[in-house]
Amino acid sequence: MSVKHDSLLEVDNVSKGFPGVQALKKVSLQLKKGEIHGLVGENGAGKSTLVKIITGAYKQDDGIVKFFKNSEGISIKDPIEAQKFGIAAAYQHLTIVPEISIGENFFVGKLPLNKMGVVNWEQVYSKSKKILQEYNINLNPRTKINRLSVAQQALVTIIKATLQDPYLVIFDEPTAHLSNEQSEMLYNLIFRLKEKGIGILYVSHYIEEVMELCDRITVLKDGRLIDTVGVDDVNENKIMEMMVGRKIEEMYDLNTCPKEEVLRVEDFSKNNTFQNISFSLKKQEILGFFGLEGAGRTEVMRSLFGADKREKGQVFLEGEEIFIDTPEDALNHGIGLIPEDRMTQGLALPLSTSDNINMSSYDSITKFGVLNLKNAVERAKEFIKKLDIRTPSFKTKVEKLSGGNQQKTVIAKMLCRELDVLIFDEATTGVDVGAKVEIYRIIERLINEGKSIIFISSYLPEVIGISDRIVVMSQGQIVGIIDAQEASEEKLLKMASKIPKKENFHG
Repeated sequence: MSVKHDSLLEVDNVSKGFPGVQALKKVSLQLKKGEIHGLVGENGAGKSTLVKIITGAYKQDDGIVKFFKNSEGISIKDPIEAQKFGIAAAYQHLTIVPEISIGENFFVGKLPLNKMGVVNWEQVYSKSKKILQEYNINLNPRTKINRLSVAQQALVTIIKATLQDPYLVIFDEPTAHLSNEQSEMLYNLIFRLKEKGIGILYVSHYIEEVMELCDRITVLKDGRLIDTVGVDDVNENKIMEMMVGRKIEEMYDLNTCPKEEVLRVEDFSKNNTFQNISFSLKKQEILGFFGLEGAGRTEVMRSLFGADKREKGQVFLEGEEIFIDTPEDALNHGIGLIPEDRMTQGLALPLSTSDNINMSSYDSITKFGVLNLKNAVERAKEFIKKLDIRTPSFKTKVEKLSGGNQQKTVIAKMLCRELDVLIFDEATTGVDVGAKVEIYRIIERLINEGKSIIFISSYLPEVIGISDRIVVMSQGQIVGIIDAQEASEEKLLKMASKIPKKENFHG
């Protein structure tokens, strides 16, 4: 690889192996001055290994890694040397000390001293306050990290990484814990770094985010370099195809065969939320739900599941009316929900993978008030294998798993109940492309086993590709139900943008 004058980093044919695993195989990458360079790939593609080699945490088995502050290439031996050289990293897993304050974290290892050799705390906190104000973050620099929310901790971690006068910053899934507003703050920070000529290596599984932020994108798959492309030369679908090694159409190509009606919802209504919602679901059908933000899709499904109250409406299962007032009622009737917010509504993060898989169906392995722990473990292992949940052990806390494996754990929790109708609410949001494909294959398997699926998605190619029929909602009402074969992105957006008649709404 030829060295260019504007290069900050050159990775040339780097390979790295571990016992039983070849993590990287002749991977090359070039990062330029003032460039935002995306690094994408499925879980296990080799992204983390490459980042650790760049930062000196791992030593490659073969190949060359060179950094260029001037024209001369320099090799880095370890993370300490990397930091001194101006290479900073903000990792998804927070790299700050929770027991000390924000200010102390900003200045750890370089606390200012007065003439007596004592730490000048006023200077620490006054400088830290200015730093926080610069990024419009209203926090007291004396606050201990463990008193902050996860999102606030993530922001502090990111800011800390940029305080070392870096010339190259690596962001590893930086928006994983951030709200939309906080993500915008991060993007502004990144563009400011770019303007200063600082190079950015941006690792993310959010393809839309990478396309919006980056100048070029390097795609890895199974430890190999697929290609490095300019964002102007590709679209999201092309990047996804490169990541998974198949056409988008093949990703969504599920074998379904809808039969007779299994579920019918009639006249679901709730004041100022949704009105006159009626639809049916066939056996072995994937019924898509699409709508713009605020359309009411999630609210309807939470009411169907009994998590929220509705004012009126009927539910029929195989032609007979059933009454659902609580989630337990829904589960007892064979209806399950994989919720939109898996972190707060689908999982108990501090508990083990096994506990999470079993928690909705302990009654089936409890006798005379005594839980059969052996059965719980066996069932957890069964579903870990069946859904390919990648976890070191059934005892591993679910908060330690990747987003895709957390989502599969929520699905496993529902499958333990032997349900006939499953509602997937934004099931592929926040997971990498490989995990999305795995979730599609799980859904296909459920359909082949005779289950029926309601699939809510805001991603048009997905909802069109995976569904048999699509229910379109706008402002709390259904504005149309069409066959997926007749659907297009333009048609669905036009329908979802309709302003429905509101004469039926109260108050």
